[in-house]
Amino acid sequence: MHRRRSRALTVGAVALGTALQPFGTAPSANFGSTACGGTPRTCVSVANNSVHAVRFASLGEVPYIADATQWALTYQYNPTDLLAYRDDLDPYPDVVASDSNFGNNGLVAWVECPTDNTGESGTDPYRSCRGQRLRYNSWFWLYDTAYDTQAGRRKIACHELGHTLGLRHWDQYHTGTGSCMYNPPVDATVEGLNTHDRDHINGYYS
Repeated sequence: MHRRRSRALTVGAVALGTALQPFGTAPSANFGSTACGGTPRTCVSVANNSVHAVRFASLGEVPYIADATQWALTYQYNPTDLLAYRDDLDPYPDVVASDSNFGNNGLVAWVECPTDNTGESGTDPYRSCRGQRLRYNSWFWLYDTAYDTQAGRRKIACHELGHTLGLRHWDQYHTGTGSCMYNPPVDATVEGLNTHDRDHINGYYS
């Protein structure tokens, strides 16, 4: 999730069928699901398999955020061992992405596993969630231009999609700004994932 502090935009703590058993490499300090909580409700979840469909329910209020989300799927996540793609007709997608004016709630964007998810299994740090919600808050694009660039939008889209797959924040456990999972992502020096992030994804979803 992306939380605003003082003048800077910052990032906060951001299945149908059989139950998921842990697979691939075990979660580590910066990978694995977290408990959901807070207001708005946020959390990190792992996916239930290596096919990750995102439905764009409504992406029109934040300029070009749909393009940035598509870019992150195509150029950051699909090149991993995942099959990550947009499918607006999927009735049971892994992620539903939308944007709206949620007001000054302190969050630029966030991800949650809602109570009406379409499939939840396992326990943290292996809890999977199908039907996650990714929300972009257009209020911040009206009143703060920190993310109002192509690079800024790509960083935040890449960051939030990472939370839907189990990637946590970089700043809690690492130094350096070379990943979109850096917190806050606006201060990351790159728009996408780094090798460390991809290794976690490939190790868990291979």
